[in-house]
This record gives sequence, C-alpha cells and structure tokens, in this order.
Amino acid sequence: MELVIILVSIIVAFTLLKLFHVANHMMGTYGFFRYKLVIELLIVFFMLSIGLIIFTNRRFKEHKEDIEEWMDLDHKLLQYEKIFENIVYNVPGIAIYGIDKDHTVTYWNRASEKMFGYKITR
Repeated sequence: MELVIILVSIIVAFTLLKLFHVANHMMGTYGFFRYKLVIELLIVFFMLSIGLIIFTNRRFKEHKEDIEEWMDLDHKLLQYEKIFENIVYNVPGIAIYGIDKDHTVTYWNRASEKMFGYKITR
C-alpha cells in the first residue's frame, strides 16, 4: 500500500513540475536549453529514490525485531548444537560416526577412536 502511495505522490509531483515549468526554469537559470527531458527524468529519478528510501526504511523498522529474534534464536541453536556435540562425543562405549554420500567420515566420537584405533584430527 505504501508503495502505491509513493508512486501516486511521484506522479502528482511530476504533474506539478510540468504545470509550474520547473525544468524550463532550471534550463533558463543554468543554460541547459537542450536537456529538458533529461532534467525532468533526473528530477523524477531523485523523487523516486527518496520515496524508495523512505519505503525501505519503514519496512526495515517493521522487521527489525523479527531479525533480532531470528539472530537470537540462531545463537541459541549454535549453543545447543555445541552442547549436543559435546555429549555425543563423550558418550562412553557407543561408537558414533557419520559418513557422507562420498563415503567420507564427517563425524567421529571418542568411543569410535577407541574402537577403531584412529584419533580424530580437529
């Protein structure tokens, strides 16, 4: 909805620029008589940029809390993964190891080291 409001306001502003001959005034003041369309397009581009900056800033503020919550949840997940990995690594008597689709060992716990006789390199 805000994007529609921004676009409508830009159209209204462009119409007002045409009505008050802003480009003609700038051409007369600065001597750019052959660049009327370029000046009008630059003014519209500038207004569109400001509108999009405002739109993006409002959207960011709305989602800032969600982003912070996701970052906090991600941090907690990493902590729990480390705790879980530590528990699994130190389980006595149960050899746990992981292998990927290329038959490469991806995980190896302490019981696997004792059972197979190879030390893990971290």
